[in-house]
Amino acid sequence: MDLDLYAQLFRKHWMVFCLIVAGSIGLVWGISVMKAPAFEGSLLLSFNAKPEAFAQTQYQYGEFYGLQGSEFLAKYFAADLADPATVETILTRAHLGVPNKSLTSLGRIFTLKPVGIAALSARFESGTEDDTLRGLQSLQDVAVSHLTALQQKGLYPNIVLTTGQIYVRQQTVDVPITLGIGAVAGLVLGFFVLLLLSLAIPQKKA
Repeated sequence: MDLDLYAQLFRKHWMVFCLIVAGSIGLVWGISVMKAPAFEGSLLLSFNAKPEAFAQTQYQYGEFYGLQGSEFLAKYFAADLADPATVETILTRAHLGVPNKSLTSLGRIFTLKPVGIAALSARFESGTEDDTLRGLQSLQDVAVSHLTALQQKGLYPNIVLTTGQIYVRQQTVDVPITLGIGAVAGLVLGFFVLLLLSLAIPQKKA
C-alpha cells in the first residue's frame, strides 16, 4: 500500500484510528490495574572469611585464598539455590506449595544475581506480603543449612554466611511502560484496520 492511500484512509477514518489507539491503551491499563496485587522481596546473602582466619594462617596469601573461597561459594550457591530440588525444599519449608511447572520454570522462581565477588541478591515474588517474607526467610534458612553441611565435611571452615534484612514491598504499575505498550498495540491494530479498509477502495488501473 502506498503512502497516499494510507493518508487518504487516515483522513477519512482518523476518528476510528484514534479510538482504536485510545481503546488499546485503556485495555492494557485496565488489565494492569485489575491484576491481583503482587509483592516482591529481596535478600542479600554475603559470604565472608572470618577475620581471625587471616591472623592464624601460616600462608603469606591467606587473605587472598579466603576471598577466593568466598567468591567460589557465592557462585556455588547461585546455582544451588536455583536447583529445582532446592527450590522445592525452600517452598515446602515456607508452606507455600510447589507449583505445577517445568523444571526450568521452577528453577526461576527465585531470582539470584551476583553482587560484587562474594554476595548474592535473592528476589522472590508472590501474591501476599507474608508469603514473600516466608519464602525469602526459608531461602535464607536453606542456604545456612547447606553451608553448614559443607563445613561438616571439612569444606570452607573459615567462611561465614551473613544475611541482610529481608525487604518486601507491593509492586506498582509502571505507568510509562504500560502506556507505551498500549500505544504500540493500538498503533499496530489501527494500521491493520486501515489495511482492511483499503481493500474496499478500488485499485487504480495501470
